Amino acid sequence: MAAATAPQERRGGFWLTLASAFATLLVFILVCATLIWTLRETVMTQWPASQPFYRAACEQLGCHALPMRDIRGLGVAQPTLRRANDATHFKLTAPISNHLDVALAWPVINLTLLDADGHTVARRVLRPEDYVKPTAAISEGIAAGATQTVAAQVDAASVVASNFHLEISYP
Repeated sequence: MAAATAPQERRGGFWLTLASAFATLLVFILVCATLIWTLRETVMTQWPASQPFYRAACEQLGCHALPMRDIRGLGVAQPTLRRANDATHFKLTAPISNHLDVALAWPVINLTLLDADGHTVARRVLRPEDYVKPTAAISEGIAAGATQTVAAQVDAASVVASNFHLEISYP
């Protein structure tokens, strides 16, 4: 009797091992898929050819693929700040360049107004809604390799500023 149960135990052990291997493979695939989806901005930045895959997946899942956030790909060259005609506002103009091969999300502009001694007299944070017109363009981001000049009015009624510092970032 012991000889008859040994082959059945081995056969049952084979199926158990096969089922365990399949379950392990399935968990591994699910973990990899989760990581690939969670790190999609990094993956799309490093491999721009993966963007169509993510956009197609997002369409199937009913979500909207937003442009990536990689501040290293953005630059600002020669921003200007001038007093507006009404004397209570400043007009900021800044060309923002995308140096990457993928579209990037619009950054937040941190504007610091300085007095003649270089001390901070006011700070303003401009969100894309404040300087990107029309608003629909916000979801598109800055196209790959493009430079967009943005303009915004900054309320500064009681501020006496002779210089400024501009910095871009993502929240």
